[in-house]
Amino acid sequence: RGGAHPAAALGGLLQAAAAAAEAGRGHEREEEDVRVVELRATLYSNLALGHMKQRQWRQALNFCEEALHDQPKNQKALYRKADCLAELGSWTDAEEALVKLESLGEEATRLAAQKREAWKRRWKAADDKQKKMWSAALAKQQKAAEKEKEAAESSVTVTNGTNGTNGTAAKTAAKPKAVVLPAWAPPKISPMCVFDLRRKGIEWVENEDFDDKVWRDSLGRSPVSSYYRQAMPLALLAATAIADMDIESNITLHCILDGNTAPFAEPHDWGILLTRLPHLKSLMVVYIDIGSVSEKPAAGAQMPYGTLLRPVEEAKHGDRVAHSARFLGTYKEFREHCMELPGIVAPQLVLWADAPLFGHSEQELATRVEALTMLASQGAPIVITQESEIPEHGGPTGGPWLADTAKQSLAILELGLGAKAVNGWHWSRFVIPLDQTEKGILAAHSVVGVVRPKGSRATSATCASIRKALRDHSVEASAQQRVPGLGPPTPADTAALKMQWGAFCEQLRRSGRPVGPNIPEQERQRQMMEFQEFCRSFPGPPPM
Repeated sequence: RGGAHPAAALGGLLQAAAAAAEAGRGHEREEEDVRVVELRATLYSNLALGHMKQRQWRQALNFCEEALHDQPKNQKALYRKADCLAELGSWTDAEEALVKLESLGEEATRLAAQKREAWKRRWKAADDKQKKMWSAALAKQQKAAEKEKEAAESSVTVTNGTNGTNGTAAKTAAKPKAVVLPAWAPPKISPMCVFDLRRKGIEWVENEDFDDKVWRDSLGRSPVSSYYRQAMPLALLAATAIADMDIESNITLHCILDGNTAPFAEPHDWGILLTRLPHLKSLMVVYIDIGSVSEKPAAGAQMPYGTLLRPVEEAKHGDRVAHSARFLGTYKEFREHCMELPGIVAPQLVLWADAPLFGHSEQELATRVEALTMLASQGAPIVITQESEIPEHGGPTGGPWLADTAKQSLAILELGLGAKAVNGWHWSRFVIPLDQTEKGILAAHSVVGVVRPKGSRATSATCASIRKALRDHSVEASAQQRVPGLGPPTPADTAALKMQWGAFCEQLRRSGRPVGPNIPEQERQRQMMEFQEFCRSFPGPPPM
């Protein structure tokens, strides 16, 4: 009262609580100290609430941190901290706060679930608003174009009448208007957030799968081979979670790939699915390489064409096992070859792993269309992944950027097959860095989504029908240039990298810099960034 400001009054209470705590040290009972701590935490939490009502999120977050410093398990402070972080756009930290909140009991778990649902509704409302805005803008643009066309046609008719031609006859003889379809635009691709991946039946390994130091900060700095084993299984699992798919206990997975651009010579850790899906009893992964085969295979190539290699055990957890088999040839050839093996030929799930849907030649387009129509006839959901460019942590701002091959693939799915992603397309957090670009990093599995092609449009699609659909919507239909040098590092690549690293370390020693596994973390990060630049200018091994 007496005109005192509420903040000043609360500040006085905080000072009094601090003074009481200081005075009580050494001679007051322990219960009194606990009361002071509880009072201070409550006051800080209430101050946070007041700032939240004023939409002062940064100040509110600071008060939440103060309250949690005194009481790390204060439910209100944790809940409000998550709210503040979400409003500030720090979704990963907000999710971490909710995970801590869930560990405090059933009531806290219920509050965390309610907050996640509120975030999802908010995102959906924002997406709907954006879709309406773009739809209105496109409709307005199309209407304006139609008016301009009508005005031009009317002008031609009037001119003919002025020159002595019967106006009515001119209108009668006029050609019917051609239907102008709107130009196709790529669908919205949303960022993948960890709270979208949490669903019943999936037990993520939080400190590995959701570690930003691995899947964001280290891209372009850590060895590429470290991502090959994990990225594909995790991207597949993430796609099924976003699409709300229920994975059966025994599944056959057809993995469609193009070995010319991504040979995937490194084995994948399919034990990841056994670990994170406790109900999964058996997994059979069939790699089907539909990439074109040269008439003169490279020396040392041992993969026979048109033959299914015997399945091998990839991982085992107790009595639960994951096997894999490989086939080189078209999807039609695979089905004909394995016709008498129902456990292999009929998939419950399909992974189209980064193979561009148009391909790099006319023949590849026909092979891919044939595979897609056969998969649509089988009715199994298809997880699609496509490579694109993503920003490098600490590098140029902007992005991610949809690659031309990925853009063309999404157009073929939507326009040619009538297939849209269940719950939308997403930028995956589980990627494989393939190459440095001017913008950032070219990464495999960057774009991910689940499609279910249905109906005659999907099952009877042809190269001609797809080309027409693309042309009608102003999408360029042409084979893309093949990018050499992608895929896992070969033994020659590994040897060259070791030579580069040895030369780089020698340069560091000459300049007096520390070298070895026990250097400080800051120095290690600095050296990794310098090594990237060194590799670009390294002249390579001397001639023999």
